[in-house]
This record gives sequence, structure tokens and C-alpha cells, in this order.
Amino acid sequence: MELRQTLALLALMSWSTIGAEVAMSELSWLTGFWRGSMGDNTVEEIWGNPTENSIQASVRILRGNVTLVHEVVVINKTDNGVTLFLQQWDTSFKPLNPSVTMQVIEVTQNSISFAGNEDTMFEKLTYRRVSEHRFEIAITPRGQPEFVMGLTQKPLQVITPN
Repeated sequence: MELRQTLALLALMSWSTIGAEVAMSELSWLTGFWRGSMGDNTVEEIWGNPTENSIQASVRILRGNVTLVHEVVVINKTDNGVTLFLQQWDTSFKPLNPSVTMQVIEVTQNSISFAGNEDTMFEKLTYRRVSEHRFEIAITPRGQPEFVMGLTQKPLQVITPN
């Protein structure tokens, strides 16, 4: 077996081990309504409470008060470990790019990191809670430097019709 294949096999084995040890309840720090800037755009993420095998977010990217992108993020636990699934759509719900599937590579008390294979648009994606009302998403696009987006926890406002 070539060194490259051996290293890939060891990485997969370690990801499975990491994923097997994660209880989805440990990711409850993601839960809430989060808002932050990404250039001229605003990102809003609403993370629901974790279940036994998953936690998910509904995301939208806005410019001003106009939605540009819809996104769903699901972190799912199976017998094979913890996997992140991500899909983005335009406002007509046409996929903007292929769905992303990434495997967990590291979990700490307030962070979780995922790695993509050579076919995904992201090399690495990390969610980390940095304080009570703030969390960051560190994104490493394929072949590009990492950038970090800060989000602040906001109360979810319910608007009732007049």
C-alpha cells in the first residue's frame, strides 16, 4: 500500500473514531439565532436544538433586506461518524453549486471542524463559540486562504401581521 493511501486510510479511521465519540447534545452551543457580516452581505443562521443524531441550521444570505441565497446545514451522526451536509440555493431554489459533504476532524468543548475531500469547494470548515453571544465560522475554500466570519447571537423576533 502506498504511503498516500495509508495516510488517507488512517485519516478516515481517526475521523470515524472522533465521530463515534461525539454526542450531538455536545453541539447545543450552536443553537440559536446568529447574525454577522460577510463583505457587503449579512448572514443569518438559525440553529435548532440537537436531536440524538443531528443538528441543523437554516441560513440565508442577504444584501440589505433582500435574500440572495438560502442554505441548509446538517450535522448528522451515523455509525460511520459525524458528517456535515451543506447545500445552497438561489431564491428560485435552484442549486448554486453541488452539495457539500465533509467529515469531522476535530471536536472540542466549543468547536467542531470538518474536512472536505478534493471534490468539495471547502478544504476545511470550523464552527467555534468564542464567547457567550458570539461564534465564528472559519472557512477555507479550496486553494484559498482561510477567512473567518463572526456572528453575534440575536433574539429571534417574531413579526405579527397588523
